[in-house]
Amino acid sequence: LGDFPIRPKLFGNLIPMNLNVWMGNTEHGSSSGLHHDYHDNLYVLLKGKKRFRLFSPSDAHLMFTVGKIEKVHENGRINYEGFPTAADGSEEGSLKALLLSNEKQIAEKRLAEAEEAAANGIPGASKMVEEAEKKLDEVLDKLLDQGDDFDDFDDMAEESEIAD
Repeated sequence: LGDFPIRPKLFGNLIPMNLNVWMGNTEHGSSSGLHHDYHDNLYVLLKGKKRFRLFSPSDAHLMFTVGKIEKVHENGRINYEGFPTAADGSEEGSLKALLLSNEKQIAEKRLAEAEEAAANGIPGASKMVEEAEKKLDEVLDKLLDQGDDFDDFDDMAEESEIAD
């Protein structure tokens, strides 16, 4: 695998995000069954033959799927009920979560710098610490408000207290 380039020339300007290698060996053939992949594929057959039957994503509603189809994006990405994504496969809110995570890292860095300034006796550092702590608290509150995971956890904790 060490000889396999990270970005083969065949890909041109495409940047592979997920790479999978599937290997098999059988004398009588095998089938992966009707399915769809969430990511683009480059299929390389080293020996033998493989037959593909391709169906348009616009015909997905005619297929017997596991799960109820909620949306078919223009690029063919299929969303099932309860599992919404953007056309690129990213989950709803993932960009917001990334931006908040970056904001948190910046706030933590500023707090560390302010605390160091205070430890070194730099004038006005205690005010810098106070402001940096306030900013970090604001960002942490946004992170807590963003996800339902904490609400679910709180609900479970309340149910546990009721049971006790």
